[in-house]
Amino acid sequence: MTENNTAIWTKNFTEITLINLFTFTAFNMFPSALPPYLHAAGAPQKALGLIIAAAVAGTLLTRPFAGLLLDKMSRRKFLIIALSVMLAASCGYYFLNILILLFALRFIHGVSWGAVSTASNTLVSDNIAKEHFAEGMGYFSLSASLGMALGPFAGLHFGVKTVSWLSAALMLIAVLLALRMRHHRHIQPASPVSKKAVLFEKKALPPAGIIFLMLSCYGVILTCLAIFSAQRNIKHVGLFFTVYAACTVFTRAFLGKFLDKYGFGAGIGPGGIFLSLSLVCISFADNLFMLMPAAVFFGIGISLVQTSLQSMAVSAVPKERRGAATAVYFMGYDAGIVFGSAFAGVLAAHAGYARTFLIMALLPAAGALLYTEARKYKVRIKKLIYPLIGE
Repeated sequence: MTENNTAIWTKNFTEITLINLFTFTAFNMFPSALPPYLHAAGAPQKALGLIIAAAVAGTLLTRPFAGLLLDKMSRRKFLIIALSVMLAASCGYYFLNILILLFALRFIHGVSWGAVSTASNTLVSDNIAKEHFAEGMGYFSLSASLGMALGPFAGLHFGVKTVSWLSAALMLIAVLLALRMRHHRHIQPASPVSKKAVLFEKKALPPAGIIFLMLSCYGVILTCLAIFSAQRNIKHVGLFFTVYAACTVFTRAFLGKFLDKYGFGAGIGPGGIFLSLSLVCISFADNLFMLMPAAVFFGIGISLVQTSLQSMAVSAVPKERRGAATAVYFMGYDAGIVFGSAFAGVLAAHAGYARTFLIMALLPAAGALLYTEARKYKVRIKKLIYPLIGE
């Protein structure tokens, strides 16, 4: 599947990016569409949380095994199979209204989503030239950011039945695009590796740990922003996601070239600061105008940390290990959103929503500080050791 071309926008890269946009949008419609639907149907509050969590559980359980399979079989075939399962799951919401079956469907949807997102991110890394890697990953991750903004927006404005068909339509297009992609020759490892090493790529752990801290802020926004805005009588809060998406598009236009020139880590510190500032601004907002700077800071911050950390995680390993590295990175990504959502919900019940945003602002700042200090420590170790070994 890899094309011998140093240009970024090759046929494969364009198709994988579109697939990522459609799948992110399709999957992220349901978390905002399901709660009102289930509440109106009389489902208990505890059941609402469990049904949303079922998809997350399926995703987290799937990622390491998806990474293992992607490093052992044709990545294109794996993607087509996973997309087909996700298409079937999207259709299922139209027909199911029994709570226990809906719980099972959410789990299957999460499993297929974990497989699809791991596959698409692994495949795109095979199709970007090394000298343009951060730039290419920046454009590609833009599709994820747009999907994370468009999906909740659509879910809030349409019912579950409509969302089911919209999601299915997007998934069908994604399947057709995957079928058009050039055949991918499986990459054989240069040296034998153990099953444990393939399943769990340790080199991707530092970026995964930092993205966990950074993405906790997205979890608190998903959980608390709508209720916080209603309490302060802020109307048209959906504009937050529109401005956030616009800033993401603007930032990605030049971010990749900047990171290719100055290094993948150059965006992590500033990105964490922007994300923290976003949550601080939200905590003090009492009208829509005051909420807009938070959306700007959030869009810039998300662009910086996603592009930097994903590029760092994938580029640190050989091609035959990129499936495992992508899986580890996205486990941190998913877990950060889940932790942010759950912890913010508990915190808000005791401290209120404004204080919750302030407290949660510490986590992306901690991620930025952790990376900065770890980098300084690494430099000090190199200065100490290299003279002793003659390098």
